Amino acid sequence: MKLPFFKYQACGNDFILIDHRAGIPTGLTLSPERAAKLCHRQFGVGGDQILWLKPGEAETSATVAIVNADGSEAEMCGNGMRAIGVFLGARSPGKKDFLVGTASGRVKIDLHGEFPEVSLGTPKVLATEEKISLPGGITGHFARVDVGNPHAVFFLGHGFPGNNTAFGKIGSITLDRVGRSIENHALFPNRTNVEFVELESPGKFRVRVWERGAGATLACGSGACAVAAAAEKLGLTEKGARIEIALPGGEVFVRLESGWASGSGSVFLSGPAEEVFSGEWRD
Repeated sequence: MKLPFFKYQACGNDFILIDHRAGIPTGLTLSPERAAKLCHRQFGVGGDQILWLKPGEAETSATVAIVNADGSEAEMCGNGMRAIGVFLGARSPGKKDFLVGTASGRVKIDLHGEFPEVSLGTPKVLATEEKISLPGGITGHFARVDVGNPHAVFFLGHGFPGNNTAFGKIGSITLDRVGRSIENHALFPNRTNVEFVELESPGKFRVRVWERGAGATLACGSGACAVAAAAEKLGLTEKGARIEIALPGGEVFVRLESGWASGSGSVFLSGPAEEVFSGEWRD
């Protein structure tokens, strides 16, 4: 069976995009086993997630199922939505605005600027200083944030809530051990994405990410939005400022509309996204 695909990346966060709206064999489904095989970096195409495009509903251009590298499904993916915007824009000359359905709601995509920008709805900071106990006697303090998917945001260093000095510097954290422990902790029945954050300069945060179902990735768009929301809620940034999030794979930019904290504003994410190659998977 032949399965056409497109490979996209956004700050190193990479995706296998499959357009089920055209040319996909009838009856083909994306089982967890097939998804994990596709995402395998040695025996498959390789990717952090699969973006499975399906026909849109009502005024949407498409709906998307977001599938992690381990075969589990995600509700939202900010970088993936920017990649989808680039994909749709390349196939719709002159069109700059798209609406795409996801498991957590509809996402607006704007291609007018230097980078594709997506509106991910209203973030919810559910708590600013929860505690978590980890192996090795480490106690961490984190902000619990919902951006359509769950996030645990750990600010590192003196002056931040809880300090989190037990984790050490951001570059020395063993994500495979610590991130995995947090993702699967009993505090998160549905697992969680994890962000470790250091303040680099006013309006700029350096972030490393452990993604639920994908592991350590070079970037996470919804994670960047979670960091910005938590930072503004804690008074670490100016309200309404354009926040730069420096990730291992590059920089993205986040802005929060006035009123988001009371549920009447959205979070916007912009940054680069591009097609890398296309091919055909033979299953």
